[in-house]
Amino acid sequence: MTTPQSEDFSSYGSIIRGRLYSFEGFPMVLGGLIHGSLSQASNLFGSNIFGYDLYLFSELSQFILFAGGGQARGTHRFIGGSAGLTGETQDLEVDLLVSHFWAGISYRYERWVVAGLTEVYFEPIYSVKIGYKL
Repeated sequence: MTTPQSEDFSSYGSIIRGRLYSFEGFPMVLGGLIHGSLSQASNLFGSNIFGYDLYLFSELSQFILFAGGGQARGTHRFIGGSAGLTGETQDLEVDLLVSHFWAGISYRYERWVVAGLTEVYFEPIYSVKIGYKL
């Protein structure tokens, strides 16, 4: 969970994650998570985002294979008025529901981890990450 950052901006968020099912005789786990966040900036912008994911992962020696997908819904409000963002008198609300998919592989060697990941929201995103555990 996050705490308020300043008087003009606050953001709170939370995630709950857990294993839902372990497949006997096969190194695969089904998991799930739900998440949510609330943000506000200077009483001019508000954002609420909530969603869920279901995922599978399998740990094979130093390799981990993973894939998942879910949905997120965001409702955002842009406040109007004389000091607002959208004009003299109008407020603007945006409600967006988006599905996404992600999959990847990671390799662990001693304290090093290398991972490749693809995520698809509206268009695919590809990334490679390298980490070192202290």
